[in-house]
Amino acid sequence: MVERPRHPKKDIERFMRSAEARGWRFVKGKKYYKGLCPCGVHLHMVHLTPSNPRYLANLVHRCSRLDCWCLEVIMTNYFLRLECEAPDADVATIEADLDTIADAFFDVDEVVDQDIAVDLSSKTVIFSLNVEAASEVRALEAGLGAVRTALHVAGSGTPGWEDHYRMLRQEIEADPRRAVRA
Repeated sequence: MVERPRHPKKDIERFMRSAEARGWRFVKGKKYYKGLCPCGVHLHMVHLTPSNPRYLANLVHRCSRLDCWCLEVIMTNYFLRLECEAPDADVATIEADLDTIADAFFDVDEVVDQDIAVDLSSKTVIFSLNVEAASEVRALEAGLGAVRTALHVAGSGTPGWEDHYRMLRQEIEADPRRAVRA
């Protein structure tokens, strides 16, 4: 998992680490972190510079009242197969992009057992990967993020890179035999 920036207050950082162990995810904003629960229903803001001395106690109380806070999170291995098409690209461009896409795709830490196949006749790139996540939604987010990162790198960060490769199909399959309690 990608390391997020640490919270400047140590006690709040400890709370966030504890929440992450329960499956929560935090995304840093300008003045706060957005805390997303594993069930995908709840969202809590965690301020960077809280002025209330009881801020942490109130935050812990609000979160501990949620049903998903008390649930045991079961991480499941998901297999994803994502197909992208480059309808406007010529075969030479796809071949040229392939090394850059593959290098970036294999460097992503959130996914494992990555593989790429290309069908030059249909101008289709097929990404296969495994993701360990608490839900199909989280697995798909991680998988799509890995693919978008790889395609973005191939587009060299230029505007319109997402128009160059268009998502065709997304398949996801859980492997409950590899479920892990977190």
